[in-house]
Amino acid sequence: MFEKTPPSSNRLLDCPAKRRDLLVKVESLIAVLEISRNKLERRLARLSPIEAEDLFAKRRRLTNTLDVCRHAQSALREHDPITAEELAETDFDALAEALSAG
Repeated sequence: MFEKTPPSSNRLLDCPAKRRDLLVKVESLIAVLEISRNKLERRLARLSPIEAEDLFAKRRRLTNTLDVCRHAQSALREHDPITAEELAETDFDALAEALSAG
């Protein structure tokens, strides 16, 4: 009878598995959009500016959508916690030396 309240999007990002799933989907979407944009660019190269007028709007929309997807991709990647494996692989002495030299 009662509808469940959807979980907060921020809480969804706290789940590493959900973040990974979303990242895979966003990266797949980016790949498809880049292919579409490349095909559109090749098509635009063959047309005169007058013939290609409507394609310019499509290119703009594709580019804007890619920007949004890349922003989401960046946010999903930044949110990942440092894993124990990453800590084990890190040379902290070299890192401290690089930070103090910089």
